[in-house]
Amino acid sequence: RDRDLTRLSAQFLSAELAAYTDPRSKQLLAVFDSGMVMFDAGGKILAAEPAELEGWGADWARRFSFRQMTRSLEPVFSDVVVGGESGEQAIVVFVPILDREGEPIGGVAGVFRLAPSEGSAFYDTIEKLRRGQSSRLYLVDGNGRVIYHSDPEYIGLDLTGQLAVQQVLAGRYGAIRAIDLDGRDIVASFAPVPNTSWGLITEEAWAELIGPSQRYLRFLLLLLALGVMMPSLIVAFGVRRITRPITDLIGAAQEIASGNFDQRITAPNRDEVEELAEQFNAMAAQPQESYEFLEQKVESRTRELATLNTLAAVVSRSLNLDEILSDALDEALKIMGMTKGQAFLLDRETEKLILVAHRGLSEELVCYTAELSLGTSTAGLAAREGRPVVRAVADYPSGGLRGLIEREGLRLVVSTPLLSKGKTLGAIDLGTEVVRTIQPEE
Repeated sequence: RDRDLTRLSAQFLSAELAAYTDPRSKQLLAVFDSGMVMFDAGGKILAAEPAELEGWGADWARRFSFRQMTRSLEPVFSDVVVGGESGEQAIVVFVPILDREGEPIGGVAGVFRLAPSEGSAFYDTIEKLRRGQSSRLYLVDGNGRVIYHSDPEYIGLDLTGQLAVQQVLAGRYGAIRAIDLDGRDIVASFAPVPNTSWGLITEEAWAELIGPSQRYLRFLLLLLALGVMMPSLIVAFGVRRITRPITDLIGAAQEIASGNFDQRITAPNRDEVEELAEQFNAMAAQPQESYEFLEQKVESRTRELATLNTLAAVVSRSLNLDEILSDALDEALKIMGMTKGQAFLLDRETEKLILVAHRGLSEELVCYTAELSLGTSTAGLAAREGRPVVRAVADYPSGGLRGLIEREGLRLVVSTPLLSKGKTLGAIDLGTEVVRTIQPEE
């Protein structure tokens, strides 16, 4: 989990940085709290805001790899540099200026200092990536120097001695058990930030991670103790009462004590012994029914959790909605034991369902259902009313759609809307060749 979340966080940070340097973005250069400098193709300063940035010196080519920056047609993010008379540490971001032919003729360099300040867009962006107060997050440059740290006293330090930093500087992503600078046992996850030489590292205390498991372990131990003690007490009490009036019940009671709930006894005489036998049989039936009911509930709950886990894993594999729907359609068919299905997205402007994925259907039906109005199909009904719809093909109105579905061999269609934050995004259709009852849990 930490490994994948850190990689997604690094991608998110890269996207945010791209927005700050995109000439079409309203956030253009908003991140640079220390100012901006404009250069010509030779590295000469044409303008600086504030004017103090001119004190960093005119030889930017030597100090910030200006020649490498000007050869790039994309923004370039530097490692930590030291500039100005005060020797403050900063990051320089170079945005090239291109002529009509697309050749660089200069650039704008934005500077932000390595110190969190109120209203700093850059540090606010990174702060969004933290997952909780107990976790640590920090960003290092290509030399292992800290650009940002959730503990500000580490900003600017060289952390190349940390194993996670070494791994991310080698271009790897992953998660490892390690020891942090305070000597705590942690899980450190790391991922390179795309389009930069930087790396993102998150740390979570091992004790915090296993805390919930320890609580569950104590709970399970308690349940185990009760599961051992209570049946033993009940069986001992029952055996003691049964053996007093009649010794013939001892064998049956021992079978019940060993878990054989199918054990039954009979009494030939119509007296108190028969009544005792009937009560014994009733007592034996109750644990059997409870055990079978509990097994059914556990199996049902396990199936529900497995389904949710499978679909959650599908959704987390990609950020592309078409890929997510295609993979989710496969998993839904597998879970429901069906072979044919479709996934649609709702076009808000045309109020039509647009087919984005399908399985097991003929080309003719696929073409016919490429666009569906909300009132012409089971999927349209589910999307319009925001609820699952189960419909036998025999109940479809006569016409082209019903004929196509019948030629597919389908006899039952299950449609469910795709909802997000109360809004309908689309629908999924599943079809089966067998008419069967669809349970509410399904």
